Amino acid sequence: MINFNLTDRFVLFYNFTVTIYILVLFSSIQNWQLLLATHFLIFLLVFFLANKDRDEESPTIHWLHIWYPILLTLWFYSETGLIRHAIFPEDLDPILLRWETTLFPQRYYFTVPLSLSILTLELLHGAYFSYYLLLFIPGMIAYKNQEADVKKYIFIATVSFFISYWIFILFPSMGPTPLRSEVMPKGVFFIPLMNFLYTLFDKGGGAFPSSHVAVTIIAGWFGSQFFPKFKHIFFGWGAVIILSTVICCYHYTIDTITGIILGFLILIWGQKLYARFNA
Repeated sequence: MINFNLTDRFVLFYNFTVTIYILVLFSSIQNWQLLLATHFLIFLLVFFLANKDRDEESPTIHWLHIWYPILLTLWFYSETGLIRHAIFPEDLDPILLRWETTLFPQRYYFTVPLSLSILTLELLHGAYFSYYLLLFIPGMIAYKNQEADVKKYIFIATVSFFISYWIFILFPSMGPTPLRSEVMPKGVFFIPLMNFLYTLFDKGGGAFPSSHVAVTIIAGWFGSQFFPKFKHIFFGWGAVIILSTVICCYHYTIDTITGIILGFLILIWGQKLYARFNA
């Protein structure tokens, strides 16, 4: 019998629920056959890694079995943009904009970038990009000596991603990204790099809440636990990433604040869930 760990089970559950969503609403989803085939392959991947990790003493298989959920989130994130209009044919930004303009009439995502130099905007886009480094690098460094804690981190980050993704599917919103062409210069390195990555992975609809922020909260907190001597660096790093989500015109302020709340809630709840159900 295959011994799935808690993260495997959560990945399988998410994969299953989205599969059902696609099957029920296939008439409103383009290329639904390809998406279903991909979900079938993901089922096979999880079964394969869990089985191989049980039967073979392979460091590579073991590493992949631990880290594959984070790698899969790139695909699942893109997929939310492809299936988000199965229920609502349009993004729900008008609702968010009513909330945003009521709470934050200053429109920080639009006004602040116009007041900053290209150097400052490049650095902030570098901070935004560094989220991907925060997601992987501290955990990979800690993996050798703190594997149990890294497994916990990956589980909680995965939970955060998947909860965010279901919100994206059921409450699609673009955020202010269409305005970037009006407020952002072409840039030199980090601005064009982020433009390229968004073209590659972002299919729209994943603005509210900001999973970028929610997972930054989780990854920053675990980084400070892996390396307590550098906890202030992780807190500062996370704070700059969070600010960049608005200033770089990727998220409304309300997206970012909701992401902060979601990140802390899942960090607290996820640790309790992991302690209770992890075998």
